[in-house]
Amino acid sequence: MAHRVRASRTLREQLARSLDERGEPGAAELCDALERLLDGAAASEDTIGLERLQKGVYRLRVGGGSGRTLVLKRHTPAIAHTDRLVVERWLPALGLGDRCPRLLAAAAQREGRWVWHVYEDLRCDTLADRRERPRLEAAVDLIAQLHTRGVGHPLLPEVRWHGRDHGARSLITNLRDGRPVRFA
Repeated sequence: MAHRVRASRTLREQLARSLDERGEPGAAELCDALERLLDGAAASEDTIGLERLQKGVYRLRVGGGSGRTLVLKRHTPAIAHTDRLVVERWLPALGLGDRCPRLLAAAAQREGRWVWHVYEDLRCDTLADRRERPRLEAAVDLIAQLHTRGVGHPLLPEVRWHGRDHGARSLITNLRDGRPVRFA
């Protein structure tokens, strides 16, 4: 038990320090959520790493090279709410819930300005890392399924109400970056 408490404290201290150094808010709340998620199962001090993927998005490695990795994303409350609906309500309603990273935990900053989401890490299962023809065809097929299954679906008004349009620049950037897509 003492080892689990010590390992958990190490995770909390290192992650909080790393996020504070980067000026990220809500570190204490995120650490609480990660401790619950990992059930105190963290490794020694030298096996915890935080890699910045983009603004407000990090890969957390717990347990060394063969250990577990998680993706941490900082959102505004509105975006966090919409993203949660996508993962937990809309995609499952269309039979596509297994085609995106699972949302494992969420933590709101005490002041309510930011929400952290903790996702499973798909690692190299993105189009940005592996642009092979079968994978690109699967991505196009997934987009087609999303649209055809959504036509006339009872959730469509809710999706339109909560959905957000970031414009053509965002669409092009997301396509170029190859946002994570899980393939069956």
